[in-house]
Amino acid sequence: QRLRDLIARCEGGLPIEPVKPVTGRVVVEQALREVEDRLKAGAPLAAVDRVHTAFAGFLAGVAAERKVDVGRDPSTTKVFSLLRARCPELKPHGKHAEQLEKVMRSLGAVVDAFDPLRNHGTLAHANEHLLEPAEAMLYVNAVKTLMHYLNAKLAPARVEPAAASAAAPARADGEFVFDDDIPF
Repeated sequence: QRLRDLIARCEGGLPIEPVKPVTGRVVVEQALREVEDRLKAGAPLAAVDRVHTAFAGFLAGVAAERKVDVGRDPSTTKVFSLLRARCPELKPHGKHAEQLEKVMRSLGAVVDAFDPLRNHGTLAHANEHLLEPAEAMLYVNAVKTLMHYLNAKLAPARVEPAAASAAAPARADGEFVFDDDIPF
């Protein structure tokens, strides 16, 4: 039965790991718990509205902590753009800065699509044309990926890459040993 459950999870699209936000806003944490509950129930469309709320609250919390003035009732696109412009940690640097900047601009376009998708493709409003489950999972996973990235970049104490690789123990043959229940 466990193997069948794992196969069903893989066929349905695996969600990105739950997010533990760097901002301590209660609304963000509650919305993220509801996202995970809805995903576990097999209802990715229902998770879209909650992850949208979590992302908007997360961005607002980061902006408030960083004292970035976002104006009154800003879109997630505007807040994301202002954070990218005003937080030095979010500015690409180093050898791959040019390509990373392209990725960040592309992610800005993704963020720009979030509001219309949530407003017109979910049950957040009385919409007739809803997102399909795969697209709903894409939305949820995209938001969670962005939140993980922003957490990693904006966290006050980051783990350096060399220390992070030491976290997974290696066997004598050099292969890493992962402590999870996924058999691949």
